[in-house]
Amino acid sequence: MPRYFFVVREPDDERHDDTNGTIFADDTGALAYAEQVMRELKDAGGYDDPGWVIVVEDAAGRTLAALPFAEAERSSEGPLNLGRGRVYQ
Repeated sequence: MPRYFFVVREPDDERHDDTNGTIFADDTGALAYAEQVMRELKDAGGYDDPGWVIVVEDAAGRTLAALPFAEAERSSEGPLNLGRGRVYQ
């Protein structure tokens, strides 16, 4: 199964790299996990600047998605509204 990496990028482009990654069966699982991480971080507070982004990369370094935190609704249930989040396939 493939390994995916979840990089949190700040508004000033500073990266917080995921050095270990997480294994998922496919891209869909990885993107769902990214949504969960975004929800948890937004609910915790401090991610309201429109420049915060979570980038999902595969083990080859290919970017699968760049999802802006600003477009994720604060919600503890249901799918996130990612609006114009860029998904690369």
